[in-house]
Amino acid sequence: MLAVEFQANIQNGLVEVPERYRQELENYKNVRVIILVDETQPQVDMIDYLLEHPIQVDNQTPLKRDEIYDLSQSIL
Repeated sequence: MLAVEFQANIQNGLVEVPERYRQELENYKNVRVIILVDETQPQVDMIDYLLEHPIQVDNQTPLKRDEIYDLSQSIL
């Protein structure tokens, strides 16, 4: 059995075989494919996400300067 391993991106449901393996594999009509996926998902930057997808709140009133100051003091 011949085994070939390479990394690839899936685009439109297709995995492209790298050029260096194509000639070696061209005579095989039926192959077995095993796909291994790194299960760690990229971390989403929440600030970037919220800037792109702002949360809409009905009847929102902006905080006044003294309210912001009071809130900041309660955190510290």
